[in-house]
Amino acid sequence: MRKILTFLCAALMSVGMWAAPIVVTWNSSDLPGYGTSFSKDGVTLTCDVFDYYQDEEEEEGSTNISGPGTFTNDLGNFTQIEVTAGYFSGFGGDGWEEDEENGKMIWTGHVANVLFDGEIMGLTSIVFTIEPGAPVFALTPKGNDVWDADTKTLTVNSNPGYQAYAGQTVIEHVIISNSVTSIEQMAFEDCTGLKSVTIGDDVVTSIGDYAFDDCSALTSVTIGNSVTSIGGDAFRDCSSLSSVTIPNSVNSIGGGAFYGCGGLTSVTIGNGVTSIGGGTFQGCTGLTSVTIGNHVTSIGMRAFQGCPLTSVTIDATTPPTLGNWAFNYVDVSACKLYVPASSASAYKAASTWQSFDFYANPTAHEEPQSPGTYYSTFYDSDDIYSLPTGVEAYVATLSGSNLLLTKIAEAGEYIPNNCAVILKSTVESYDLFISKETPVTFTATNSLEGTDVAKATPANCYVLSCENNQVGFYQYSGAQVAAHKAYVVFSGSNQAPRRMPFIFDAATGVENVQGDKVQSTKVLRDGQLIIIKNGVRYNAQGQKVK
Repeated sequence: MRKILTFLCAALMSVGMWAAPIVVTWNSSDLPGYGTSFSKDGVTLTCDVFDYYQDEEEEEGSTNISGPGTFTNDLGNFTQIEVTAGYFSGFGGDGWEEDEENGKMIWTGHVANVLFDGEIMGLTSIVFTIEPGAPVFALTPKGNDVWDADTKTLTVNSNPGYQAYAGQTVIEHVIISNSVTSIEQMAFEDCTGLKSVTIGDDVVTSIGDYAFDDCSALTSVTIGNSVTSIGGDAFRDCSSLSSVTIPNSVNSIGGGAFYGCGGLTSVTIGNGVTSIGGGTFQGCTGLTSVTIGNHVTSIGMRAFQGCPLTSVTIDATTPPTLGNWAFNYVDVSACKLYVPASSASAYKAASTWQSFDFYANPTAHEEPQSPGTYYSTFYDSDDIYSLPTGVEAYVATLSGSNLLLTKIAEAGEYIPNNCAVILKSTVESYDLFISKETPVTFTATNSLEGTDVAKATPANCYVLSCENNQVGFYQYSGAQVAAHKAYVVFSGSNQAPRRMPFIFDAATGVENVQGDKVQSTKVLRDGQLIIIKNGVRYNAQGQKVK
């Protein structure tokens, strides 16, 4: 019989069904002087803070641990944790019992993660007893919330209150259902295992201060369309978060909401937001692209401090007021700023905004008339725009029912202000740089017209379009012509055609432009625009000059 028992014990141990418990001991001196996370011998502590304190009158100091906190391990399941300390303040949680006589708090159970609240003052030691085997991750859901241990997903069905799940490192996914109206302060603070958060569309209106603070593994956040406010420091130090889209329903973003999110590379802020709080994106050391909606009126102090921004798109027609150091340590001179073309002059006159690199998008292109060729139109009365590689600008003259196109600028040269043009390109997407130099008024013959703001469609109006792979100017019946687009008004005596095709003037075109005021190949000379066509200099009226 003894041999049989010995054999059974050996067999059970060999398949992991029976193994000797593991005992891990931490002494006060093992913990470093200060921190929020510590690991030794397969056991990890995550807490609000631990520190070493020594009074001037004492020979030796003491180590203190402040919750909320969690003990986890990668060896199996805790069966007992014994904490010995000078005293405890508000310390406890599920499974904890006090041994007052021996100055101990003792936890018993069978899980791989153990939570605690309160403080351990004057720590002597912590002894962990662990049973090897598959880990069991425990979580006690609040109210009618649902915990799925297999997927480590928490479905929240009632408003998560103050610190409701703070420090619950076992949670990897949170789904906020449509029965929740608000997420309170620090509800998921220090949930360092949390990877994704989905907030429903219908009911949730607010995300409280520090709600997801220091959720360092969080990579994905979906914010529902019912959320109207994001609290201060709500996603502070979520260092793995890579992108955020803030819906149009949100009207305010609290200070420091995304402070220190070093993994964040792009942010889209919806049209409902009116203010961006101080330090909102401060220290987001990976943030290169920001899109800001059309209702933002103010951006707070240090809002984007230290962000390596290369592109800022803002749809507000009035430049938002900026708090002190809003773009501190941002190389704004190398950062492209995209603003409504009608507001470029206002931004160029506004403090700090004027230091950015100004760009405009020439709006959507028409289908190519031939493979690799794209057409668009553009107009601005106030500013001049330089052309990137692969883009040419043409004016047009009515010739019967045709449009005779004459090239006035190519890559590196400028579209004058108050000059409607057709843009021909070999690239499908590009930007136009808005020059900060003195505008250059173009007065040569041009049948193209334009407007800075949408206006009622004039009679016999034609706009750029494409039908049956034929690009040209077609009769337009829309109520308004679009802002910053070119159009043609037919005023001939003959019956107005349905379509005006293009004819390119191959004998003319800008070969080179010289001058001394604009830093480009196209400039003013003594206040006059000089165009060189086929080696001959002309003024804007087409007259030869020396």
